[in-house]
Amino acid sequence: MHTDSYEHNLRKLNLCVVKVPESNKATSKQRQEDDAKFCLETLKIEKRDFISCHRAGKPDPEKPDYCRPLIIKTADEESVNYYSNHGKGWKESSYWINLDLCRADREIRFFSQKGEEEETRWSSTEKPTERPLNIFYTTANGLFNKLDELKFILSIYESIDIICITETHFCSEILDAEIAIEGY
Repeated sequence: MHTDSYEHNLRKLNLCVVKVPESNKATSKQRQEDDAKFCLETLKIEKRDFISCHRAGKPDPEKPDYCRPLIIKTADEESVNYYSNHGKGWKESSYWINLDLCRADREIRFFSQKGEEEETRWSSTEKPTERPLNIFYTTANGLFNKLDELKFILSIYESIDIICITETHFCSEILDAEIAIEGY
């Protein structure tokens, strides 16, 4: 299993909440208890859906007002979908709740949203005769063992016209037929 799939599996039950003030209690256990209380009381996450929570990253003494993201581990994917899509009690506040995405998932969402923005932009005015060009760009750090995942991504986002991949680590011994992707 390569790094992106491993990261995705580690994070698939997580939520990420930003702009949550950090506790100034003396011990890490007390601060973690405050964060758990925030999840249960303020965000109204049900106890049966809540497994644990922690802060991402390290505190930065040079940025005392910066609040590290709060990562919440939930019981199952249904909980993740419910709280990220519907929320319970947080919509009226200044907190933002998101899926805890790995880099590859963030890139996929970014590129798919860019395509949707282009479609929306043209829907309110006269549409051009051609649709916008959709380009998928990523850094692979070795693509040969990730070809199946790339083909899966391309099957989901059928509107991709051009694929740009850096750091494939391909060598001259690899035949074009081994890496060919139908339609590209």
